[in-house]
Amino acid sequence: MSFYGRFGDILNREILFNAYFDMCMSASYGGIRDKKGSGNLYFDVISDIFDIRLYYYRISGDKDGFMLGRFRFPESVSSFISDSVDTSSPEYVVRTKGFLKSCASLSVDQNLDWQHSLSPWRELVDIGLSHYPNASFFKHLALMSSGVRSTKEKGFWGRKGWRFDEGIVDRLRYARLKSSASKWWAEEISKELDTEEAYLCLVTCLIWSSGRVLSEIHKLIEEKIDSMGPSFWHLIRTKMHRAIHNAGPAVSKLLAKDVLNFAKSGSHKVSFLLVGRIRRGSSVDSVYKYLSTTGLDCGGSVLRLAIRCELYGASDLQGLSTVSKNPNWDNVLLLSKRLVDIGFYGRVLFPVGGGLKIPDPIATILLRDSGEHLPELVEAAERSLSLVIASKAKLVAEVADEDNWSWF
Repeated sequence: MSFYGRFGDILNREILFNAYFDMCMSASYGGIRDKKGSGNLYFDVISDIFDIRLYYYRISGDKDGFMLGRFRFPESVSSFISDSVDTSSPEYVVRTKGFLKSCASLSVDQNLDWQHSLSPWRELVDIGLSHYPNASFFKHLALMSSGVRSTKEKGFWGRKGWRFDEGIVDRLRYARLKSSASKWWAEEISKELDTEEAYLCLVTCLIWSSGRVLSEIHKLIEEKIDSMGPSFWHLIRTKMHRAIHNAGPAVSKLLAKDVLNFAKSGSHKVSFLLVGRIRRGSSVDSVYKYLSTTGLDCGGSVLRLAIRCELYGASDLQGLSTVSKNPNWDNVLLLSKRLVDIGFYGRVLFPVGGGLKIPDPIATILLRDSGEHLPELVEAAERSLSLVIASKAKLVAEVADEDNWSWF
């Protein structure tokens, strides 16, 4: 959905305005990406203060990243804060502008200690809860806030438990500090929780619990996910990796062999959710390859990543594009067929088709059974065979010399 060039229409049509705002509150939309701004102060401010990376820079103490990231309009935000509310605007715009001013005042305050104190997080999340109680953006902030680096911020627990309302920042901080308390986590996970409560409980546990605790309760977590139904599994698997990243540098890392052991013990879903915590350089590909044999329903994610692991090793998952010297092509063909069988036709190569040389026999199979395989692999096979054929072709001058005829 494109909003470029239509900011006036959005402000003047409530249904468009609400759609745009809801998209920003989902924490999955980056707002306006033009570094010069949108030309509209209102939307520049929205784009900045609801960019989750701004708060990642805050909690990680990365001042350079903060200034070089997408937060490019501090002057605009300051201007927006000091600007009076235009009461002639539609009521929904006036109401939302007051909310934005409150959020913006916190976001640009350089004197607040986001890295060591819960105070700014608490205030911002409580403001969000009072206006948009179901917004994913503020759930992400609450989870992120539990990683502040402080021995003084203990948080507190209470009867509200995992309910996402006032006090959630302090309760998640308290839970984060229970990272070594397997009995406490086992009791919390075993409670009757609704979807939202179970989500916050399990995500917090999976982000912060120590490897020892996870080794003791991973089966209980798996059972809880299963008991919540397919829609819950879809919710948590699509949010988990982002939540781990957003939690910041305080998240402890796990060894791939430990996560693989969870999978081999039957905790397939838990293993998939913990991949984001595997230590860099550890054999993350071993986890994906194993999970690809289990039939785990991840919308094709495991199978797609398993193919990448076969072709590139773990390096592809670290943002590199070095092609593995000895891919298991039989597994690649099998995984390709399985992806097509479940209706997945997305991209698997990194970069798209680049640098991949497919052996002639495998390329021939892909072209022969093209309807059963991923189109991207079929196209790569076609390119590989074309290069082979072209390399064997003789120049016209060579043929002319051999056959003793003139080519010009």
